[in-house]
Amino acid sequence: MIKGEVVIYFLKTYSVVLFFLFTCLEASVTSTTGNIYFDINDDGDMEMTLNEDGLSIGMNSAAAANLHVNGNAIIEKQLSLGPVTGGSNFLLTGTFASSPQTVSSNTTLGSHSWVFVDSSSHEVTCTLPSVSSSQGQLFFVKQVDASNNVVIIANNSSTAIDDRDMFVLSSFASVQLMSSGTQWFVMDCTTGGSSQSTGLVAYWNFDETTGTAASGSSIFQQHGTLHGGLDFSSDSVLGNHSQALAFDGVDDYITVSDSSHLDLKNQGSISLWVKSNSTAAPRSNMASWHALTAPDGSGAGDKSEVDSTLVGNVIYYAAVMADNDNVNVKIGSSGLDGSGQSTWVDLGTEQIGGGFEGGSIGVDSDGEKLYMARFGWDRDVENFSTASCQFDGSGNSVWTSHAQLDGAGQSDQSSIDMVVVNDKMYIVLALSNDSSGVIGTANCDLDGANFSGWTTLASFGGTGSTGGYSVSVDSNGEQLFYNLFSHDGTSGTTGNCAMASSALGGGSFSGWTSLSTPTATTGAGESVGIDCTIAGNVIYSSLFVHDSGAGNFLTSHIGTDFSSFSGWTTETLPSQPGDGESANTSVCTDGDKLYVLGFSHDQDIEQLHLSNANLNASQPILKKANAYELYLNGGGFVLDWNGRPQSSGNIQAGEMVHYAMTHDGTTMKTYINGQLKRSQAVTMDFLVNDNDLNIGGNGTFLNGVLDEVKIYDRALTVSEIETIYNNGK
Repeated sequence: MIKGEVVIYFLKTYSVVLFFLFTCLEASVTSTTGNIYFDINDDGDMEMTLNEDGLSIGMNSAAAANLHVNGNAIIEKQLSLGPVTGGSNFLLTGTFASSPQTVSSNTTLGSHSWVFVDSSSHEVTCTLPSVSSSQGQLFFVKQVDASNNVVIIANNSSTAIDDRDMFVLSSFASVQLMSSGTQWFVMDCTTGGSSQSTGLVAYWNFDETTGTAASGSSIFQQHGTLHGGLDFSSDSVLGNHSQALAFDGVDDYITVSDSSHLDLKNQGSISLWVKSNSTAAPRSNMASWHALTAPDGSGAGDKSEVDSTLVGNVIYYAAVMADNDNVNVKIGSSGLDGSGQSTWVDLGTEQIGGGFEGGSIGVDSDGEKLYMARFGWDRDVENFSTASCQFDGSGNSVWTSHAQLDGAGQSDQSSIDMVVVNDKMYIVLALSNDSSGVIGTANCDLDGANFSGWTTLASFGGTGSTGGYSVSVDSNGEQLFYNLFSHDGTSGTTGNCAMASSALGGGSFSGWTSLSTPTATTGAGESVGIDCTIAGNVIYSSLFVHDSGAGNFLTSHIGTDFSSFSGWTTETLPSQPGDGESANTSVCTDGDKLYVLGFSHDQDIEQLHLSNANLNASQPILKKANAYELYLNGGGFVLDWNGRPQSSGNIQAGEMVHYAMTHDGTTMKTYINGQLKRSQAVTMDFLVNDNDLNIGGNGTFLNGVLDEVKIYDRALTVSEIETIYNNGK
């Protein structure tokens, strides 16, 4: 034997393990108080220690020690190799066995390196031991069934596992973990063993059957309190995995106290199952009009407009003021109730309009800037351009001119609108020239580059020699939806209203669906306005018309499949337009309310008013106010993140569906039942605040069922979302 080595032979005879220890003559073996010490160099420095805890090699020695095993090594407890200069080695020739541990409930790892986890009854959490006292320790954890996840966490929230809060096993996965002394690292794992709850910061499975507390099942234990008579004893129902929770739509909701882990910051995901018992879309009566300071600059007989968009708790306005040869664009803002209105910022004047002609404008935002599409015409000469600016009107880009859609006429009304989807502006333009009309759609990048050219859509309605068009557009992320009003300029006659849809690029045009004719009349040479916005799968419209100075303001709503038209409701008139002057409206939503704008002028006197209406059918699912808010409205979802509402989906009442949202820092995506429904380029982070999280209610209430509600601090992958959906459907 070579000096400094210990060789152990293991022989199994008649169920008795016999081992023979051979050392060189220079080594001595001593024993005190239950320990056997191996002094390889016979210098009083014990290179190996054998006791009831296991065999320790070189742990307390400055010298290296080597262990050679020929045969089968059976280790009941621990084998420790010391971190000493020169290293201590373990050489095995044969097989190696360690006594495994099998657990079926939450446990702290430590006494066994090999752990089998039975999660057939419920999710099991395995807590790793202190990382600092476990340096070099290796754990092998294997899930032995696929019923529920196995969650592996560090022993405190400040310690990470591969820079994540937890590691999750599913579908018979396994993982090897080792401590560096400051952090746990994943050394190896099998397919399916990493994802669905990695980065999970909040999770409510609603599997309780009694009480008014919803247990948080993530590492951070975000527990919720049930309110309004909501109780697991009476409201627990069968869910996708186990139990789910039914909300009555009257006063049931859950509050979760604020935590920094609920702030999604620059990345995050939401995953949940939801069933709505109602897809109705009523709204309340409009509130009284609030007078705003109107933009100045309209000329007598010229067409001027104001459009709006909502970002956060602020409504931003873009106005185009036409006065003979000049068209001037201005930017302003106010709070949702009209308070705190800013001064109007002038973005410059261009000579693109003529006497008795005018301009039209559309504005929208990606949450970072305002983007504008402007159209002006001088008889049969058109000018179309796009631009952007900061929210306060500063940093105005140069207006980028684009190819014209020809068809505007003298003394006729033409109209433009625009919506931002993903990283593009989608524009609709409706031109009127006597009795003929041209309607087209186009798109370009947000900086005006890569203009697509015009796709001509079918015309609709008659415009007459002094009539015209007003058009608007919104999107659910998959399609464009158009709302058009036409009138022929004959005093005392009503106009025509229609809806249509197309793919984002203008293809697959649906054709126009006529809506019932508004009872209000429109006169010769009058400029009227229509606008629309989408909340869930419902399109809400506002219409401002007038006839020889007698104005009417109307509202309506219809499904995105153009069914269930509400008819027109006559609202209180915000202001009285002058004879032959402009009346214009704009409407936007945050998923909870509609915000409606009315603009008019009488020669050079402008008026601007703001009102709102509650969406009574809006059903809150998750709401961390001003950070991220998820609603059901009608049969669709509205996600309001950082004040940028996005609608998607079309579901049926009584249908259990899976909803997922991901934000990876550059793109926000929405999935319904595992299918991508909306993708939006984003640059802004989620707002961080100290508001509590409400589930199922806030003013209005969810009438339906929730299950498996999860919030992540990272973006789930497509395959993860598909797996969650397929496992739960």
